[in-house]
Amino acid sequence: MWGQIDGVAKIEIAREVIGGLLETLPAGLELGLTAYGHREKGNCDDIESLVAPAAGTAGAIRAAVAGLSPKGMTPLSHAVQLAAEELKYEENKATVILVSDGIETCEVDPCAIGADLERLGVDFTAHVIGFDVAEAEARAQLQCLAENTGGRFLTAATADELSSALEQVSATAPEPEPEPPPPPARLVIAAAWNPATQVRVGGRRIHLEREQRIELPAGRHTLTFTLETPAYRFEKSLQVRVVAGETARIATPIERPGQLTVQPHLGSRPGVVRIDGQAAGSAPLRGHWLAPGDYRVEVFAAGAATPSLSQSVAVRGDFESVVTFDVDGAQPTQVRERPLAGN
Repeated sequence: MWGQIDGVAKIEIAREVIGGLLETLPAGLELGLTAYGHREKGNCDDIESLVAPAAGTAGAIRAAVAGLSPKGMTPLSHAVQLAAEELKYEENKATVILVSDGIETCEVDPCAIGADLERLGVDFTAHVIGFDVAEAEARAQLQCLAENTGGRFLTAATADELSSALEQVSATAPEPEPEPPPPPARLVIAAAWNPATQVRVGGRRIHLEREQRIELPAGRHTLTFTLETPAYRFEKSLQVRVVAGETARIATPIERPGQLTVQPHLGSRPGVVRIDGQAAGSAPLRGHWLAPGDYRVEVFAAGAATPSLSQSVAVRGDFESVVTFDVDGAQPTQVRERPLAGN
């Protein structure tokens, strides 16, 4: 680097160009500086990280470059490797810019080093600038190091060319446009037969007196439907999968209820009624609201541990199922069905 271009030492040109470049780089850019051959002659281990990579290091780098005095070997391959390690290239995206005015002089293959860094790095790139490098072998070495990491190889023979080359390889790539958010998924819920019906989804409670159109993130959602009146309360949950950009349609799963009446024959003793194993009250039990379905109705005589009657009864919406029994078994059990008043 003590060779001259137009009467000016190359190290002086490099100091001035790098100083000017530092003034143009974004303040938040994380920069570091590694130098080689600046402390001892003939020592291939003379490689030093002068400024650790971090934001706001431009001043420290400028001062470190001002103090450099080239005097030793050119272990450029291991210097690039050390700089990569400083950047934790196996964990992070990392870029190294090498400025060299000569060939590798420490019996290390720059091509192999570049290939290893590319293979092991998360997203490693080495840009290489050959500064006043005339030898074909030296150019080939430097170019191979750059190309094996996906970087650029540029040459410079003057201060202006060095400045231009550094500007090109240090230009920060524009931030990629953020991915557009996925289109919402739409869910259409039909109006419920009873306007008092509500549905709870995504922390919202929505009345279903009319058709509802809602937007949801794509995926699976649990919808909880509730219908509560002075006479009864029903609740039912439903799993729904919605796809981005598509519309799903569903209806309320709460159907019109029916009634169950359980009564003794005229003159028979009353009993205690259980429906699907749950206590429902004493018979006569009249107008007990149930969702449509099949139920196991049991009737127990007072104090009895086993039922006198165990009967499967179907309940349909808008109908009343009437069970007439005799706990003593003197009269047969009767099951009949009749429309509810107003239907």
